[in-house]
Amino acid sequence: MKHNVSVIGLDIAKNIFYAVGADAHGHEVLKRKLTRNQVLAFFANLPAAKVGIEACASAHYWARQINALGHEVKLIAGQHVSRRVVGNKNDYRDAKVICELRSQPQTLYVPINTEAQQDVQMLHRVRQRLVENRTALLLQIRGLLGEYGISFPQGPTALRTGLIAVLGGEHAGLSARALEIFCHLQVQLTVLDEQVDEYDERIRRLAREDRQAAQLMDVPGIGPLSATALIASLGHAHHFPAGRNFAANLGLTPHEHSSGGNNGCSGSPNEVIVTCAPCLSTGPAVLCVAPRTNPTGCCNGRSNSRTQRASMWPPVPWPTNWRASLGPFSPTIALIRRSGILSM
Repeated sequence: MKHNVSVIGLDIAKNIFYAVGADAHGHEVLKRKLTRNQVLAFFANLPAAKVGIEACASAHYWARQINALGHEVKLIAGQHVSRRVVGNKNDYRDAKVICELRSQPQTLYVPINTEAQQDVQMLHRVRQRLVENRTALLLQIRGLLGEYGISFPQGPTALRTGLIAVLGGEHAGLSARALEIFCHLQVQLTVLDEQVDEYDERIRRLAREDRQAAQLMDVPGIGPLSATALIASLGHAHHFPAGRNFAANLGLTPHEHSSGGNNGCSGSPNEVIVTCAPCLSTGPAVLCVAPRTNPTGCCNGRSNSRTQRASMWPPVPWPTNWRASLGPFSPTIALIRRSGILSM
């Protein structure tokens, strides 16, 4: 019976997998519960078929492995699968919905990442965790200092300068034990700074060596972080029919909710690519800040300061006019969406 299988939906997990297969007429002809060690052997004994997998943890690995066995594997976004499940959720019903979606021509798929793409994604995720840990440590230092009546202006620079002054003995009211703890926190902060700088340098080196990243950095508002994140998360853009589809895939377009002939659009949807969206929002924000200090919209030379990092991009005169007419954040949002379209 399994030789009649033309479409298979595979629900993956850590140890227990579930496969549901259908023939060319859509009739269910296969239902099999598998352990992790049985998956590849099971597909190796099947004739070539269309296979659907929900795009979740380890999905890209299994897609590459099953593709190597001669099958045609496609990844389906998780939100499409969960909305189609009827009744209580279980492994069989998930696999059945995946099988149904895989057999429908209008289904939109998630591109399969290569191992090289996953390497770069891991680089970004580890850096993101280090940045979050550093931010949490700065907030803890600020809170602990506040308990002793010591307060500094907003921003990490003012806090770092103030912490050095505290350790230098400018606040004599602190006990020796408190100074010892703050000194230890300062050491932790220095270590995190060094680790973040190390990953930043790795990303910059990767961007210099990659031809596609160099082309992406010609787009206003896109730097090494954004370029490498886009390549790692989305790969080539051949599966997007237009730039607007690419921006929508990033989660930069409004979420439509229309009913009864009334068209309604709200803010950007929740399905945003975590690695790309923050990067694409930072560059345009800097680009829109630059005209405040430089009328030409660009600076000469490169610097680490927030307003001078737009020097790598050509002047953008219209954000100033938009800010005056539509509000302070309108040019930033427009540039974010424009970056998603131009990066095609």
